[in-house]
Amino acid sequence: MPAEIFVNPREQIEQYFEAERKQGRPVTAHMLATGFTIYDPDGVVKSLQVKARNVLAAGPEISPSTLTWRRYATATWLEDAVDIADSDPELCITFLFRAVDEAVRYRFWDAGEWQPRHKDLLRSLTELDPQLNELVLAFHNSGVLADCIECARQVLEHSVGETGFFEWESEIEPV
Repeated sequence: MPAEIFVNPREQIEQYFEAERKQGRPVTAHMLATGFTIYDPDGVVKSLQVKARNVLAAGPEISPSTLTWRRYATATWLEDAVDIADSDPELCITFLFRAVDEAVRYRFWDAGEWQPRHKDLLRSLTELDPQLNELVLAFHNSGVLADCIECARQVLEHSVGETGFFEWESEIEPV
């Protein structure tokens, strides 16, 4: 039976919880909430498990400005792909896959959901947004570059509502 052992001070685990909420992937919280404790004489792990469950229930932490930035970055991948379609079709395809992947991930952010594990991405998308999942599958099954571009465009329109550059204002960030 495979097993993993992690040894971290309580404070570090709590920092992981905070960082992972911002990253949208609760790896540590999930591990503690679902893992099996072998030895916990002082109840430290038990208290961390309670915190882990609370983190999972709270969902990821994302600001409206970060959502806008993610929309912009995703749309830019598609715009860049279209720009190089004739001159570098192979790189265009790479950019299209990136745009579609980012659009799928954006959909989870926008819904306030945790980012699924990579290997669970499409299964989780089916549960969250079956129509978007169908568009993504059409993209994956299209074989001609022009069809790939059109399918990617439909994915982005559905997910982020943009397919290229759009004007936006960002918050002032402290330096």
